[in-house]
Parts: sequence; structure tokens; C-alpha cells
Amino acid sequence: MRTRRTKKPTQGGFTLMEVLVSLVLGAIAMIGVIALYRASTNASSFSRRSTEASVLAQDKLERLRTEIPIVGAAQVEAGTLDETGKVVVGAPFTRTWDVAIGGAGQYFDIAVEVSWPDEDVTKRVIVRGRRFI
Repeated sequence: MRTRRTKKPTQGGFTLMEVLVSLVLGAIAMIGVIALYRASTNASSFSRRSTEASVLAQDKLERLRTEIPIVGAAQVEAGTLDETGKVVVGAPFTRTWDVAIGGAGQYFDIAVEVSWPDEDVTKRVIVRGRRFI
């Protein structure tokens, strides 16, 4: 009678080198994803701040053009502003404006500047308009 020889099953799995290579490739991919996330977050933050600054500048320009009597030349907001335009200590925005008489006394040139710090650099938005006398 013949005895059957059973084949020893081959061991399956990954070698240590294959595991290390896959870990390195995964780490490289994660570094790329993190860098992309950081760039996206910075761009989103700048976009949000510049939009808020534009709204604050436009609001002040419209108030100077319509409601408020113009007295003096340059003005600075007393304190820093938050995104709603309220004066708050430690808020990111600073708003200044300049009013100059132009056109032989026929109108006022108005310039409103809103600035804020962004990564050790001061960013600013300037809005200009006129108010006819």
C-alpha cells in the first residue's frame, strides 16, 4: 500500500521588507495629504479674512458717503474690529480712512483701508469712493 505524502503547506504572508516599503509609501502619501490640507486651510483663512475686510471697508465707505458729515481729513477707528465691525480688544482688523477735497471743492475723495495680520505680514484692503458736495 502506498502512503500518501501530504505536501507541507507553504507559508503565506508578507515579508518584513514588504511591510516596511508599504509603511514608507503610506507615510509619504500622508505627508502629501497633510501639506495639501494645510495649504487649503491657509487659502481659506485668507479668503475669509479678505472678504470680511472688504465688507468692513465698504460699510464704512457707504456710511461716509451717505450718513456721516465729513469733518477733518484722516481718521482711525478707536481700537481693533471684529468681523462684525464691533470694537473689541484683540480683534484682528484695524480700519482707517482718509477724506480729501477734490475737483476744486466739488467732491470728497474717500479712501478706507482695513488691515489685519496674517503670518507675520500685514494684509490690507483699500476701498475708494467719492461724495459729491
